[in-house]
Amino acid sequence: MSHKTVIALLITALAWALLRFAAVDGPRFILASASPNAIVADLVAELGGLPKQPLDLDRVEPRTATLYDVESWQIIRSTVRCSDSPWRTLTDDDPTYGHTIDIHVAYTDGASAVLRWESWRYGRALGPVVLGAGDGPRGTLRMVGES
Repeated sequence: MSHKTVIALLITALAWALLRFAAVDGPRFILASASPNAIVADLVAELGGLPKQPLDLDRVEPRTATLYDVESWQIIRSTVRCSDSPWRTLTDDDPTYGHTIDIHVAYTDGASAVLRWESWRYGRALGPVVLGAGDGPRGTLRMVGES
């Protein structure tokens, strides 16, 4: 197969994926459960608070961690990154993407901080479109700043 044919097929497949699922105006999560707001809301509800120190949710049982009640939180930034090449992402039967969310947290004790949640998820990150296909590990939380 020629180089031009491969490029044409890749562009066609990417265009089909983008047009098939959504007209995009900025980053768009196709499944609501993959959205940053849903991830953070589920995390706060599951844990009953958020930490002020690093917490690996896959290695530490949340009930043994020191957690603090949260008054409010707000997404500052959400970043997704392909775990593989675009072609591999399109052809893989269980593709993954990395997801990082920076969260401004106001605790009920008056403190506030910026936490970073990082993990990976099943799905396809195709430019500004994320086609979520399921959860990955619970991830890690760490403080990246105080405010």
